[in-house]
Amino acid sequence: PNPFNPQTTFKFLLDEAGVVNLTVYDLAGRQVRRLASGMREAGMHEVSWQGDDEAGGSVASGVYMARLETAQGTALRRLVLMK
Repeated sequence: PNPFNPQTTFKFLLDEAGVVNLTVYDLAGRQVRRLASGMREAGMHEVSWQGDDEAGGSVASGVYMARLETAQGTALRRLVLMK
């Protein structure tokens, strides 16, 4: 759901196995949290984000961007965290 609180789940389908990077950024372009990095098998995948940063601290309410990079391309989604 968007807006979300306290967590959201990203679902994506890979047509073939490959390297996946899923990263959340703030609107200034700073990396907030890397959620997935590395090889994934073909098929459906789910990754959750609890609104935390790399250190495990809670991030502020606001707008964030999630960027999914795969061999198939790149997708960008806008997220709204409301606490």
